[in-house]
Amino acid sequence: TGSGKSKVFISIAKGSIEHKRTVLILSESTSIYRQIHTEIGNTINIGDGIKEFFLEPNFIYVAMVQTLSKRKGLIEQFNLLGDKLLIINDECHIGTSTKLLQKLPNAYLIGFSATPDFRKAKHLPLIYKDIVIGSQPQELVESGFLSPYYHYERQVADLSKLEKASTGEYTEKSQELVFEKAEVFEGLLDDLKKFNFYKCMIFCASIDACSNLVVKLRGLDYTVSECHSKNKDTDLELFNFTHGNNAICVSVSSLTKGFDFPAIDLIILNRASTSLPLVSQMIGRGSRVFAGKSKFTVLDYGGNGTRHKPWNYEHDWGSMWNGKQKKEGVSPIKICPSCGFMMSNKLKICPECNFEYQDVIVEVDK
Repeated sequence: TGSGKSKVFISIAKGSIEHKRTVLILSESTSIYRQIHTEIGNTINIGDGIKEFFLEPNFIYVAMVQTLSKRKGLIEQFNLLGDKLLIINDECHIGTSTKLLQKLPNAYLIGFSATPDFRKAKHLPLIYKDIVIGSQPQELVESGFLSPYYHYERQVADLSKLEKASTGEYTEKSQELVFEKAEVFEGLLDDLKKFNFYKCMIFCASIDACSNLVVKLRGLDYTVSECHSKNKDTDLELFNFTHGNNAICVSVSSLTKGFDFPAIDLIILNRASTSLPLVSQMIGRGSRVFAGKSKFTVLDYGGNGTRHKPWNYEHDWGSMWNGKQKKEGVSPIKICPSCGFMMSNKLKICPECNFEYQDVIVEVDK
């Protein structure tokens, strides 16, 4: 997230047009679909309301996967292009495009993803032959392209009460029961007072949880935007967050990708997730550099850092994408019992609160 995937594939697309190929860029996200068109400019769009038409070769087509999948005639025309067609599949760890891609077997195909995790994307080795790994988050931080990152885990929520659905993700109902407890809200309030921030994003697991949290915060005079699919005023609310005085935006999942607002310097995960891609996307909203921004902070109420490792951890994507990942040994991170700061397992003193770990000697009877 934030590494410039779209910049790379737009460059590839333009280069392919110069070499007389036709390019099809696929997206399953409306916001990213619009963003791609805006950045390239001269494209032919296949979105809502677009019916069948005759393809012109040597153009860049930007398509919503959900729309193109219903256009049999367009699919047949793309298929006739054979290897003269280059398909660029954005967010390829999401399986929405799988059936469509299987109908275009002779095209060149490049997928882009920040989190190609086989555990949540078992279609990857069925479609792709290999992986090219780009710059990882910590390298981009050290190079000045992304913001430094500080992660704190909060222990107030009883995560043992979380229940999983058949999909493997925690159910909305169990998340509401866990994260809407009074002690969790009180902890969140304490953190909002304790941590200085310019713009804060809070992610909840459900629309009801999002709306309830907004009501509570507004009742305490916080300036809050509520952004989710059932709020008819979401666009205005989001504008008040990005261009107005609202300091906090509470959302569910609609802003986890395709939303680029570099001023965000505080992310609160008021939820848990079994999905590494989702957690990485949520945290990544704070990773952009911005004038006057020296770092971004994550306050994690759902144990997501322990579950998935830090956002800037270098995962073994080379084996994770096809399910051949080796089991890891000792966890590379630990949580400070005093302040909740996430740090390297090798450190003896917490760099945030100076808590000192004591070596423990265990006597064993011979």
